[in-house]
Amino acid sequence: MTDDGTIQLWDLSTGTCVTTLTNLQFNSLKSLLVEEFATDTSFFVTADTVEYVREQGADELANILAKVLGSAKEMEIGCARVSSTGAGRIRGRLLGLEQETPLIGYKIEAYDNDVIFDDVLGWTYVDAQGKFELRFDESAFKDPSAFDLEGEPDVKLRILNREGNEVGVVGLVREMQADFRDIFVSADNAVFAPVMDLTAAGICPRCGTTYRAGFPTCIDCQIPVRPLA
Repeated sequence: MTDDGTIQLWDLSTGTCVTTLTNLQFNSLKSLLVEEFATDTSFFVTADTVEYVREQGADELANILAKVLGSAKEMEIGCARVSSTGAGRIRGRLLGLEQETPLIGYKIEAYDNDVIFDDVLGWTYVDAQGKFELRFDESAFKDPSAFDLEGEPDVKLRILNREGNEVGVVGLVREMQADFRDIFVSADNAVFAPVMDLTAAGICPRCGTTYRAGFPTCIDCQIPVRPLA
């Protein structure tokens, strides 16, 4: 993924991007906050957080966080690096299975699936409409210094909830323009990705079974099948 020096800060409770940081500001922020694990990219901002950052001499960063926090007592923030020039694009929607509600603030990590190890293409967060989108460069999965025969990436998604726990993995879509369309997560954290079923026209809102056109009712649940967008 191209490092263009811009990092988005997301309010995970509303699914909105509240501000951006330069690469320097983001590195300063990371040095002041404790990461719980390697892929930890979220944190809480409170008035105490702002004061601590200011006490460390990072006044500019403290002012940004204070403006983001506003009158709120606390805010859960997610960080995602932006690649606005990347030729590759990954998008889709993440919805609750039962009520088709957006799963706001969930994290979407994208990888190129490889035999030895997976290349990170990037990550982002689900917005208020349940949508997610990120861009990446070929350099994220191809080695420019070697004879790399890899064509398009085998894109898979790792889905994490607001607590940072993995809900499931979806894949593979072998395209630079990978559209996963609607992905559903049930109340018991089962993941259903109808895009992987090329014949799917509807889905059962209780069990997640997909159906071809002409099946109005789920065979197992005996409830109406919901048409897929």
